[in-house]
Amino acid sequence: MEVYKIEKLCSDTQMREVLDQVSTDEVRNLFKKVLERVQKSDFLLPIITGRSW
Repeated sequence: MEVYKIEKLCSDTQMREVLDQVSTDEVRNLFKKVLERVQKSDFLLPIITGRSW
């Protein structure tokens, strides 16, 4: 069965082996940049206030 037109999915072990090669510092820096942009936008406001836009 194809999911999103992907013929074969990786196993947990395969995915972990790929992710283990990524520097945690690189991921941390990227996450901080994305989080800063999200915090500066009003994107999280409905979640924080419980109100819709």
